[in-house]
Amino acid sequence: MKNLHELYLRAIDYASDLANWDIERISETCMAYTESSLEDYMTVNFENLEIDDLTINQSQRLLLVGFSIEESLGRMIEWLSDNFDIAINAVILNYVKTENGSELLSRTVTIPEEIAKEKSIKNKFKIEMSNEPGEYEADKLKELLRGYFKQANYSSNRIKNVLLPALLKNDLLTRNQLKIAFVEAKEADDEGQAGYFIALISNQLGHCHKGLFT
Repeated sequence: MKNLHELYLRAIDYASDLANWDIERISETCMAYTESSLEDYMTVNFENLEIDDLTINQSQRLLLVGFSIEESLGRMIEWLSDNFDIAINAVILNYVKTENGSELLSRTVTIPEEIAKEKSIKNKFKIEMSNEPGEYEADKLKELLRGYFKQANYSSNRIKNVLLPALLKNDLLTRNQLKIAFVEAKEADDEGQAGYFIALISNQLGHCHKGLFT
């Protein structure tokens, strides 16, 4: 296992990159590695989970694992944790082989686990949503929507090509009806894939800020 000092720099590099991933890139990566949509994977592996209620990639947690730690690295980890509330920790593994041949593996951590867990939870947040209508003038709202639909974004295209037309045809649209609309519009191969796309759209709408979709 590599020295933790090297892993420290790599972990920061990874975290800074992953912090910029949107829901669609995470979902595509999940599909590539598991051959399952993010919605299906999370539902199967986590009980009582509502995918639409999740806030994904709003914070990162850095966990370094190795057999030793230099004093300077421990100092940096404590400094980032104490002064910047970053959820970072190091796990040091200790291997021992006893005289009777038994092999033992113990571990210690730089930051007490209860403190690291509190920081991880603290750094997560849910974006407040509201059912109240916006206060934009019609012309301003049209301008914002045009700007959004011009983005090279899968979800914006699916909203434009499937969701809005389906809503114009129905006073009330259920999730199952929307799945069927995706399949009929040939925007999804089946209802399972349609459900995955709907979860992405839901997350996109949920991250709306001051009338601008992010």
